Amino acid sequence: MKPGLNTSLSPTGLNLALWGGGTMNALATATEAQGCRITAIYANRPSDGSLVPYLVGVPDFVNAEWQSVFAGGRIPAGTALMLICGATGTQAMVSVPSPEPTAPAPRKIGLKPAPLVSAAAVAIVDGDSGALLYDKNANTPRPPASLTKIATAILAVEGTELASGVTVDVDGPRMAARDGSSIMGLRPGDCYTKADLLYGLMLPSGNDAAVAIAKYEAGSEAAFVTQMNTLVRRLGLTGTLFTDPHGLGSPQHRSTAYDLAMMARYGMTLPQFREVVGAPLRTTGGSRSIPLYNTNALLQRYPGADGVKTGFTEEAGRTIVVSAVRNGHRVFVALLDDQNREDSAVTLLDWVFQNYQW
Repeated sequence: MKPGLNTSLSPTGLNLALWGGGTMNALATATEAQGCRITAIYANRPSDGSLVPYLVGVPDFVNAEWQSVFAGGRIPAGTALMLICGATGTQAMVSVPSPEPTAPAPRKIGLKPAPLVSAAAVAIVDGDSGALLYDKNANTPRPPASLTKIATAILAVEGTELASGVTVDVDGPRMAARDGSSIMGLRPGDCYTKADLLYGLMLPSGNDAAVAIAKYEAGSEAAFVTQMNTLVRRLGLTGTLFTDPHGLGSPQHRSTAYDLAMMARYGMTLPQFREVVGAPLRTTGGSRSIPLYNTNALLQRYPGADGVKTGFTEEAGRTIVVSAVRNGHRVFVALLDDQNREDSAVTLLDWVFQNYQW
C-alpha cells in the first residue's frame, strides 16, 4: 500500500480512491494539492465494509458516526474512499487558520521596549492566542534554510503511520560531498521506520531524510512540495513559497518569520511533532544504528525550551524557531539571518516572559 492517495483525482464530481493512511488533515492536503476541494466523503467501515459518510460544512453531530468510526481523525491505510469534489470556491474540508485561539492574547505590562537583536527578521508569537507580540520585518519573505523542515515534519506526522517501514534510495554522504548538506547518514537500500526518518530530519537536520520522506509520502519531491505549499495555504499563511523539502533553496524558495512561527505553532499541537522536536538525541533502529543529536542548543540552555528547529545556508544565514514554556504559557520566537541566533532568542524570550501578562 503506497502512502497518500493511490489515484489521480478529477477536480469536480465523484472520485474513487484507496487511501494509504493518515489524518483528515493529510487527506485534505493530498486532495487539495490535486485541485479537489472535498464536499463529501464516503469511506468503507473497517469492521464490515459498509459506507460511513462525512459531509463538509455541517454541524459536528451530523458527522458523529464518522468521528466514532475514525476516532482521532486518522483513517487507516487501505480504506476505500468515494470523494465528492466541488468547484473552486466551495468550503474547504479542513481549515486551520492559526489554529484557532484557545485564550486571549497576553497584555503588555510596563514600557520596556523589545531588546535590539541582530536578526534581519523577527516574529514573536503567543502560543495560546496566535497573537504577534513583536514584529521586525516579520512578514518580509526571506530564505528560511532548514526551517523549511517544519512543514516537511508536519506532513510526515499527519501522513502514514510513523511505524511504517521505508526503504530509501537516497545517498546522504554523496549529498554532503556535493553541496555540503547536513545529513542523517542514509545510504541507498537502507530500511528505517518513518519515525527514524523524522528524527533524522529534525535533530541533525538531515537533507537526505527530507528527500526520503518526500518520496515516500508523495512519490516524488515535486509532488511533496506541492503538498507543502497546500499545507501553507491550509494554515492561512500567505508569505511562503517552498520549492524543496529541505531548505537548500532556489531564488523562489522563501518564507517569513511570522509564517514560520505560525507553522511551528501548529506543529506543536501534534503530539508526535512535539516529541520529536523536543528530543536532545535519538539512536535509530533499522539497517544501522545512527546516533542523532539535536542542533537546537536551547533545549539544554534555556529552561522551558522544547523545540523547534535551527537552519543555516550561506544565503539565509543562521535561522531558528524556538518554542519555550513558562508558567504554562508557550511563546514562539522566529529569527531569520541572525549570526547570534541563540543569544538573541534567549534575550527575546526573557523580555516576553518579563513584560507580558497572561
